[in-house]
Amino acid sequence: MSEVKNFAANPKAFLDKLQKEGSVTQQLQRLEQLQQTLSVFVPALQQEQQQQQQQEQQQDQDQDQQQQQQQQQQGDEEEEEETGGIIEAISPTITSCIRLSVLLFNDLFRIQILQLLSAFPIDQTTAAGVPFWSPPKRPPSPILFKPSEPLHFDFVLSATKLFAHAFVRKSRV
Repeated sequence: MSEVKNFAANPKAFLDKLQKEGSVTQQLQRLEQLQQTLSVFVPALQQEQQQQQQQEQQQDQDQDQQQQQQQQQQGDEEEEEETGGIIEAISPTITSCIRLSVLLFNDLFRIQILQLLSAFPIDQTTAAGVPFWSPPKRPPSPILFKPSEPLHFDFVLSATKLFAHAFVRKSRV
């Protein structure tokens, strides 16, 4: 057994020492004994190593899962801390998300365009005397929200889904 330990600890040193001791026949016998001993122990060692690796992998997976759960809990806590309970106080619903989507549509396609047209009226000219709304610029026209219009409906539907995903708790959706 001590030869197996010596060989396992430093194979090169073991073989160098073996060459210096005894006759060639004795060296061969010792190597055959070492081989037999290793052939018995190696499969058992391999099984033990495989079991240890599996246990370590399982422990790593368990630790990863625990870390992910902790991070998720911390993320949820941080999210609640960042909002300061504002979202819970507002208590958004799907109806409020729809209302917000319609307001967004109105802001983007009506109010901002009206503000732009008031800042740069259609008949305004530049310092050079050229009309401001000359090609390639075209004056925009404000749009009134019409639920029957497919593009308007699709915009509000998509925006509502985004707002609901961002603000409404899963239990409320």
